[in-house]
Amino acid sequence: MRLWQEAVSVSTSGSAGSATGSTSSKATLSGFVLAVHLSYDGSCPAGTTVTVAAASTPTESILAVTGNTDGWFYPRRQTHDAAGTALTLDGTEPQVDKFVLNDRVSVAVADCDELENAASCTIYWVE
Repeated sequence: MRLWQEAVSVSTSGSAGSATGSTSSKATLSGFVLAVHLSYDGSCPAGTTVTVAAASTPTESILAVTGNTDGWFYPRRQTHDAAGTALTLDGTEPQVDKFVLNDRVSVAVADCDELENAASCTIYWVE
């Protein structure tokens, strides 16, 4: 098992508080997503939204965060049985597992100010 990482920086354009931008990773992430680190320009407003998703259709959102505080995230998705029913651990808590990817990743920033490198996202995955 080998640990990989890919960094993606997003610049935004538009009006203050509503500027947007998106960038896709250069590498194809093939494996299981372990962690995502987000870091923001110090001028990002508190309502900035960062969304990390598979770049191709059909897409699945891996992480969506609103705020402007740097941080580590460990995104997981709910698992399903053979009939497509969402599984739970005790009837209330979702049973989750790592995201499986074989795609580039798109990182989108919204509700921001116009900034060069408004947000940076580093994705860690294993094959």
